[in-house]
Amino acid sequence: MENRIDIGYKGLFYIDMDFGKVIAHADPSNIIALEKLPLHEIKGTKSYIEINSQSLIEKEDPSNIILFSDMRDHGTHYTMCYHPGYRNWPCELDPPAESSTITIPPLTVLDPEGMAKKYGVSIESLKAMTDLELLNPNYNGFLERVSGKLPEIDINGERFIVDLQNGELRSVEDQKCVLLIKDLEPGFLDNDFSYSFRYDPIKRGVINNDMPVSNKQIIKVALPPTIELDPVWVARSMGLPDKEFIRDYPIKKELKARVERLREAIKKVVHPRRAKRRKL
Repeated sequence: MENRIDIGYKGLFYIDMDFGKVIAHADPSNIIALEKLPLHEIKGTKSYIEINSQSLIEKEDPSNIILFSDMRDHGTHYTMCYHPGYRNWPCELDPPAESSTITIPPLTVLDPEGMAKKYGVSIESLKAMTDLELLNPNYNGFLERVSGKLPEIDINGERFIVDLQNGELRSVEDQKCVLLIKDLEPGFLDNDFSYSFRYDPIKRGVINNDMPVSNKQIIKVALPPTIELDPVWVARSMGLPDKEFIRDYPIKKELKARVERLREAIKKVVHPRRAKRRKL
């Protein structure tokens, strides 16, 4: 059995413990040898600086991992509560006196050569950039959102303004066309909270799930997870800084809802009794 540990955002990478390598799940040919990575020392413990998964991997015990996304990003540095016994975060029940707040430099300082190569910039230009700017492919979109510009999403070829604070999706072309979040069906998409609904693109309205459907134009719409729709609003609603979730959920240049014809969606749901008859 392969001895490995998933690391990084949504476990996009894993450590092969037997060979000391970091490997991307999506591309097994993307292999990073730990022994070739630069090191950072925290209170006598050395850890590899792994910029792809954005983590610190302890040299002597690679199963001991600290993610940068768990730290507090101050722009010029990171902070975290560090327990020297665990060489990691403390447990909730540990006496506060056993731990202390430590400062860790940004990735652009810890591994400038690696960051410059990965993101195609010069080492000199890194000096004027924060990790968040470099790691965020649409950083200007984040700044626009912080300044008040709301996200937009494509629903069946029509653009809607995403206003989660007021619980609305408003058509860009026709402000009178408003879809209320409270009328949508809550659920989960890719393990994150989301909404879906039946939509009539001709009448431009949400169709109640209890209503019989006869029109061919009715579609089934699945919105991206709420935190992907507007990570800034989610952070604000929780009393957190605007950038709290931007590292893992960057502002996207294009948001698009999943759409399929309702009749096609219904065909995919086979009645249990019918399925049982087919097996007989």
